[in-house]
Amino acid sequence: MFDSSRQGAILIVEDDRNIGKTLVKVLKKEGLTAFWEESAETAWEILQNQTIEVVLTDYLLPGQSGMVLLRKIKQQFPDIEVLLITGHGTVERAVEAMREGAYDFVAKPFKRTEIIQKVNKALEKHRLRTENKLLKAQLNKIQPQKHVFIGESSQISDISSMVRRVAQADSTVLITGESGTGKEIVARMIHSHSARADGPFLGVNCAAIAPTLIESELFGHVKGAFTGAHGDKQGLFRVCTGGTLLLDEASSIPLNIQVKLLRTLEEMEVHPVGSGRVYP
Repeated sequence: MFDSSRQGAILIVEDDRNIGKTLVKVLKKEGLTAFWEESAETAWEILQNQTIEVVLTDYLLPGQSGMVLLRKIKQQFPDIEVLLITGHGTVERAVEAMREGAYDFVAKPFKRTEIIQKVNKALEKHRLRTENKLLKAQLNKIQPQKHVFIGESSQISDISSMVRRVAQADSTVLITGESGTGKEIVARMIHSHSARADGPFLGVNCAAIAPTLIESELFGHVKGAFTGAHGDKQGLFRVCTGGTLLLDEASSIPLNIQVKLLRTLEEMEVHPVGSGRVYP
């Protein structure tokens, strides 16, 4: 069972009961919190609800493979380190796993010392990244804000007051004005005062994106949706989930794509090109 009082844990995904139980025992002897699931599907349920630092998964699993699980983890939980283990270790498979974001690759039969060493290194990398994020957050709190209007006029005061009011609403915002008047500064101020301040801020010049690519860039696509779509692409809306996406020069977006953009803003859902589903 998972101990939720600990900061994080190692999740082992292995359909061989003997190997799974042995790995749990080995890691617990090292003072680590570890537990085991037999399939990628049950492991994914755990990942949705618990704090996991490292996933140690077999390549060959019943149902979804370890590679599929790796891709899903790196898409939704990029900070989790993944170690892939297999009984058919090849250079090609190792390279594939590393390209997909695996921290390392272990071939069966493996030694106890090898597993302990690689898990500890993966934990160290995860915790260093977490500490780095916390330090950056603390620095951001004590450093002066970069994106502010400087001035004492009534107009500047009105804009600052309006920014704070608008930032309290979880809503789409239209910012208009002549070039050079500070529209992006206003957008960043709204972001920094909103509940999304800890999320990403991404400013995109729509006029700089080719009209044939703008739909895929904004909404993403699935593999095979069109010529050259060799894999799934999230799209900028999903990349900025939990944060703010600034669409600069939005009027340059082709009219047929503006219709889709309007629906996305109204329904708060994203429909990737070639996909049969929508994402919140």
